[in-house]
Amino acid sequence: MEDEIAEVANKSLWLYKLGPLYQFHEEPLAQKIATLKSQLCSKLELKDVSAGSRSQNRKGKTFKGELLDVRIDPLYFKDVTSYDRDVRPLKFTIEIVKYRDNRQAKHFMFMIPAPRVPENGQAERGDVLPNNGNEHMAYYPLVFIKGSLTIRLEIEQWFEKKYFTYCRRMLIPPNTMIEMVDIWIDSLLDLPSEEDESYHELPKEITAVPLRLEYKTGDKSVSDIDITVSQRDALAVCKAINKKYFWDAFEKHVYTTTGIRTSSLIFERITNSLATIRRDGTIKVSREHRLEAVHHHETYSSDTIFNR
Repeated sequence: MEDEIAEVANKSLWLYKLGPLYQFHEEPLAQKIATLKSQLCSKLELKDVSAGSRSQNRKGKTFKGELLDVRIDPLYFKDVTSYDRDVRPLKFTIEIVKYRDNRQAKHFMFMIPAPRVPENGQAERGDVLPNNGNEHMAYYPLVFIKGSLTIRLEIEQWFEKKYFTYCRRMLIPPNTMIEMVDIWIDSLLDLPSEEDESYHELPKEITAVPLRLEYKTGDKSVSDIDITVSQRDALAVCKAINKKYFWDAFEKHVYTTTGIRTSSLIFERITNSLATIRRDGTIKVSREHRLEAVHHHETYSSDTIFNR
């Protein structure tokens, strides 16, 4: 089966955490689409003109646009494991045209299954679930959305109302950003050496993109800090010390040469050949790599969301 990484690659996506979904897999695909259509049309005042639509567009109602299509397609990602072999990542496609600007827009959502069934797979305290409902749960702790704010808000509401769960923006903590540096280092060590002919056949997106770290000081009078580490320099450090001490060596070097303690700053963004990840929960995965970065966040999400 072909890896469908291209579906998410090079798209700026908002990262969301999603609780367990009640009876999600027991519901036919057509019903999922119908309820999502209903949510969008009702709240955004859209006329449903999609193929096969059975919705009742009330006569005399004033619409702000048209819902052209809603689709759900299963995907295959080579580096994303699932807690159930029959549970695959899902891609939602929403097509809308707004009368105001008469411009057609596509919005996308990707649901990533948990790598394992969580030990405490239940909704947050305060959420209402039927008694003994855990056996009817589906686990997709991580959701990526490429869409407008209004679309994202309606998707949140759809999950909460339809599946008795929560869907919330996921901010990226500093320790996860640091772990992304470790994943990048591992990817460099997996590359052939520069002396190897195969190295020069690799795309520049893999061999030339440096590690870029952006920090905010939190002080308007002090400019933000941008630090770049080339792949060659990173590899040289890893040859001198154990790779697991790379980050400690980096922070010590920055402090020794500049007097700046990066640990006291706001870690805003990390960019490398694998992905770009921002503190606000946006992520962009490189087309040239598979889903190592996404899979890491999936595992982190599953553990922290379900096993609080």
